[in-house]
Amino acid sequence: MEKRRGIKVLLFLLAFVGCFSLLPQQLWAKSKEMTISQADVYLPDISVYMETADGKACGKDEVKAKISDTGVSLTVKSSDIFSDTDRGIYYHVLLDISTSIRADQFDAMKKSILALKKKIRKKDRLSVITFGKEVKEAADGNSSYGELSKVLSKIKQEKGTHLYEGINTITEQVNAQKDKEIKKEVKAENSMRNIGIILTDWQEIKDAGGITSQEESLKSLQETGTPLYGFCLKTAKDTLQDDMGAFLRKTGGSFQIFNEGKKDTQLTDLNKERLKDNVLLIHSSSNKTYDEEKVLELEAGEETVKKEHLYLNRAQSDSKKPTITSVKQKGKDAKTIVVTFSEDVLSADNKNNYSILRGGKHTYTVSEATYTSDNEKYQAKLVLNDKLVKGKYTVETHNIVDNTNEENPLDASWSGELDGEGAFKAFYTSLGKFWAIILAIIVFAVLLGIYLYIRKHRGIMVVQDKMVLGDKMEQKKHIKSDQSTTKNVILSVSGIAADEKEMAVQINGSIIIGRASFCDIYFDDLKMSGQHFALLVQNGDIFLSDLNSTNGTFVDGKPVEAGPEVTVPVANGSTIEAGSVTFVIRW
Repeated sequence: MEKRRGIKVLLFLLAFVGCFSLLPQQLWAKSKEMTISQADVYLPDISVYMETADGKACGKDEVKAKISDTGVSLTVKSSDIFSDTDRGIYYHVLLDISTSIRADQFDAMKKSILALKKKIRKKDRLSVITFGKEVKEAADGNSSYGELSKVLSKIKQEKGTHLYEGINTITEQVNAQKDKEIKKEVKAENSMRNIGIILTDWQEIKDAGGITSQEESLKSLQETGTPLYGFCLKTAKDTLQDDMGAFLRKTGGSFQIFNEGKKDTQLTDLNKERLKDNVLLIHSSSNKTYDEEKVLELEAGEETVKKEHLYLNRAQSDSKKPTITSVKQKGKDAKTIVVTFSEDVLSADNKNNYSILRGGKHTYTVSEATYTSDNEKYQAKLVLNDKLVKGKYTVETHNIVDNTNEENPLDASWSGELDGEGAFKAFYTSLGKFWAIILAIIVFAVLLGIYLYIRKHRGIMVVQDKMVLGDKMEQKKHIKSDQSTTKNVILSVSGIAADEKEMAVQINGSIIIGRASFCDIYFDDLKMSGQHFALLVQNGDIFLSDLNSTNGTFVDGKPVEAGPEVTVPVANGSTIEAGSVTFVIRW
């Protein structure tokens, strides 16, 4: 019984786990945890190195970046796993040679350095700096494995600890490496990544000799963007371990206990992790440097990470002048134009820094100017005091410079065509206000004369689609006959809609059919005249008269002679055509 119950519980758990695994990943998967370990600044480019929980690179389009208190626009150019790039790593290893370290521990530390040297790639570099009574560069980054092995075998321990001076030596090496890359014009995406490693027991830190303080050495690492990864001997006191860990984390590095039993793998494991890092190449809209530290913030999906102690202190020189790449009228509003610049600029939001000329003569005043820089789009929106008209324009600028250390002035002006508001407005503007007033007076006088003439002749009326002076018009009346009677007929109408329609009509003497609304029956048909034809009843018979229509009237396919005095008989079932409309009359 118990065995069966155990089997049921096991099956239930397997089913639960199976159902859970079928759920959409976003419902149970952890978010991509990110940590920024390093930011290498060479403006306008910034290389950012991140550790991600899943070991995958963020998509460059899903990452948004910004730097505090700068106003610069940042664009993520690429996002890759470090090992997939052409970059190398330069390891600056700081080895504590003080006598407070046991001989077996000291030997294990040297062997761990050799193990790292053996595992790094050809494009990577490793230098060794020793610190004790003095600070020395024991081996540079070009030393071979054999050369490094000989150097390490000859290093002896000594009393004293100049720890912070040793850390400063790392930053001196980093600066020298960066200066070398600048001289060779190495692109940011191919630059070396500098990483510091320290092997120490963190002893004598409070009474360390030398002229460098802890704060100065920390700032030097932060200013060069160099993380320091520390391996502390387990014999060190807890308070020293805590102090060391706090220091390392402020650089972007991390703290580990050095394990002599893992001397062949501990540093190489660090190398493996760094090769998995996600490296972002970020381009800034400005190469402007700052003395004070900033904060870099990255947002990827719902996760936001920050890199504090960012120093924008190294930049490429920029001698290229900005230009106006385009000027476009915005929408249908002929009073607004958008000026696009080749790069981020300053003072583009000052309305007094623009001159807008049409044909080199007419000048527009800018009443409002706003500027935006986003995703490598640098645009000023200018609202003018008057509407543009079609013509050739010149946009000149004053006191606008690029947002760089050099503040290069804007190069030249822009000339081109703008659509404006149209030809009539252009004619109005070309006359100038004075001549426009004279033209308006002339037009007013002509219109007044026409009005008085029409009024004298009792106005204008439209008859048969023609304008006729009122005193010259003979008013059309229904055709009357002494023998007129009333007759009811059915008109089947087609040609003005998809379906044929029937309408019952009573002819009381006569009716007029046409396009004018005062007709007895009227249609919205441009081919039909205002008063097109009349139907009249005489002695019980029906006759038709064409009322001088423009396009004529047809009865059973035969044209009807125009004139109200002419009548033709209409038989039961006859077809009448007028304009686009066809009638079949029955009674």
